[in-house]
Formats: sequence, structure tokens, C-alpha cells
Amino acid sequence: MRTDWHGIRRRAQDSAIRPTRGVLEVLMVADEGELITVQAAASRLAVSRWMIYRLIWDQKVKSVQIGRCRRIIRKSFDDYVAGLIDGAA
Repeated sequence: MRTDWHGIRRRAQDSAIRPTRGVLEVLMVADEGELITVQAAASRLAVSRWMIYRLIWDQKVKSVQIGRCRRIIRKSFDDYVAGLIDGAA
């Protein structure tokens, strides 16, 4: 047995069933944490990461930097999405 980068114990030959990074990001969106990743936000809106960074630079969503990682404040992102929905109605 070995431990993969998720901390899950697996047999060495079971690498084909190892969860992908994209699945991990989607699971983070389902969690009710305060912060979400740029990739998770992009997946939720079905846009590119570049588009999410543009929203950050245009100050349409708030984010913080933790070390080298950029995280989006969930409330800010949810407010932005709610505004999109209200604007469409």
C-alpha cells in the first residue's frame, strides 16, 4: 500500500482509479468553506481561469492571496453570480 497525494491509501497498481485534480476542485465547491479556488470558480461558471482572473482584476469578485495561491471569497463570488442571474431576469 502507498499513500497518494490526496492522503488516500492505495495499492500501487490502482493508479487508474485515483481521483483527478478536477474532481477535487469540484468537491471543494460543494464544501461550504469561506474560500474557493480559481479553478473551482471557473468550473462553476463554465469559463476559463483567465476569465476568473479578469473578474478579480476588474474587482468584480474579491480574492486573497495565500502564499502563491489565489483564493476567491465565496460570498463575493456568490454575490457576483446572483447579480448575473438578476440581470438576466
